[in-house]
Amino acid sequence: MARSKTTDLERAREAAAIWEANQQGHQDIGYLPRVMAQVSLPYNRPKPGTLVWSRRNGDTELLLTPRIVTDGPNGKAGTPMFPFGSYPRLLVAWLATQAVRTNGAVIPLGDTAKGFLSELGIGNTGGSSGPAGRFREQALNLLESSFTINVTRAGHDEGHRFLVASHWDLYWGKPGPDGQIAMMPSTIVLSDEFYRYVRASPVPVDWAIMRWLGAAMAMDLYVWLTYRFSYLQEPSLVPWLALRAQLGSDYADDVKGMANFRKAVVAAMASVRAIYPEASVRVTKDGLLLTPSRTSVPLRGLRAITAGA
Repeated sequence: MARSKTTDLERAREAAAIWEANQQGHQDIGYLPRVMAQVSLPYNRPKPGTLVWSRRNGDTELLLTPRIVTDGPNGKAGTPMFPFGSYPRLLVAWLATQAVRTNGAVIPLGDTAKGFLSELGIGNTGGSSGPAGRFREQALNLLESSFTINVTRAGHDEGHRFLVASHWDLYWGKPGPDGQIAMMPSTIVLSDEFYRYVRASPVPVDWAIMRWLGAAMAMDLYVWLTYRFSYLQEPSLVPWLALRAQLGSDYADDVKGMANFRKAVVAAMASVRAIYPEASVRVTKDGLLLTPSRTSVPLRGLRAITAGA
């Protein structure tokens, strides 16, 4: 999980504070590229030997080609390094949010590593094996991987291929006298393709909720639900098989794998319901039954995009 460990009481208080801020009109609106509301990144490190990773939702398919880390000075062999888990999800959401908010592709990361990671809800402890070190690795995995989105309909093939960034300058130096690690400053320059894609089809989300959820599947379910509820007009049953193709390809394609996937969805839904109680979702033996509900971010978030806010 991206968050540092907290007690159930602390989490309940955090959820209550988010709900109260939203009720008072102080919602922290963020954005994601639309494809991330339709399909998602891996939850765990893909099996050794995986060269391309994919997920599908209806007529939309995401292909992920990983970063390759060479194993020797001549680059004769390399290890595929896929972005997976909560950290790449938070970084994509943060970058997309900054692109929409600032209307710019050059994204500064702030003055200190601690401040930047705190904005993502990530602790800055533990050296290379702690949250900061794991985030650094996952950030590079994300920035060096390439994405292909294929949309296939009868008589029509459409595709997008992009890197998230065209340039990055990230400083992870030693702490100064005050214990802070200066970012020097660090910047990420979004690729033209990714920037245009985000600006053309951003999906509004509650940034505070994303950070509160922390776990990858809970974030995916939250984003998917608020996106579906933005256009859902009548009750809709999403079968378990379709949901697994979209969110659960990390699970084995057998009876046990499906049982484990359903168990993971039910557990993640408990967190989503706690922070997004307006979502009307019922778990059935056949799948998830969605009933039209209020979106997590009011539609004024969409109007703000078209107005250039």
